[in-house]
Amino acid sequence: AAIDVCRAWVRALPQSLSGYEQMGDLLWDAGREREALIAYSSIVEVHPGDANAHRRLGEIYLRRNRPDEAVAQFERGLKASPQDQDLKARVVPAYLARLDRLQKEGKREEALAFRKMLGEMKVQEAGLFDIKVVMTWDAMSDVDMDIDEPGGTLVNHGNRNSKVGGEYFVDNTQGMGPETYTVSKAKPGTWRVGAHLHSGSRSTVKFVVILFEDTPREQRFEDTVVLEKSGNTVTFVREIVIP
Repeated sequence: AAIDVCRAWVRALPQSLSGYEQMGDLLWDAGREREALIAYSSIVEVHPGDANAHRRLGEIYLRRNRPDEAVAQFERGLKASPQDQDLKARVVPAYLARLDRLQKEGKREEALAFRKMLGEMKVQEAGLFDIKVVMTWDAMSDVDMDIDEPGGTLVNHGNRNSKVGGEYFVDNTQGMGPETYTVSKAKPGTWRVGAHLHSGSRSTVKFVVILFEDTPREQRFEDTVVLEKSGNTVTFVREIVIP
């Protein structure tokens, strides 16, 4: 009887996600799993290309212990809404596990292509980037990274609105770092890398710059600067020129 009520519900309100989910739950509990999965899948059929519908179906698949199907739904949702940070957070662990498998199996080219995709998704810890800058320091002070981008935009904790695809990760105010800046696809131009001591004690700051990691064009540079006084004056330590 309850299933018949749900069927009447979705006939009356065919756009209702809750109706299909409720019907699927009732069918599942009745041991009719195949029918339940059909009911659940209606959630995305009646809302094609809707990120929230794919999220909801993915959550149902997780609840039903079908993780691969869940990730597939989260991927489709992220494709529909690339800026959705919740969906990104749901797919990244699966992607990192997949990357680990590729690396353990010695599939270097596949792993590199996968890391490049992760870079385009701005996955800092595993992605490949045309430009990556990592800054650390030696004191419990608040040091801020500053990147002067082509065109004159200064990107830092106060302005993360890059005009060239740059991404500033984590304003570390508790000391030691790291702070990171990346560009997944760098166009020709000149970047300047620097920092200022926002507050706190004298700090020795180290920069590691990696260009075109894991490609024949790879270059790595390290620079160190001592920041004595707090203030907004930026000390630049390196220029990056992309021809």
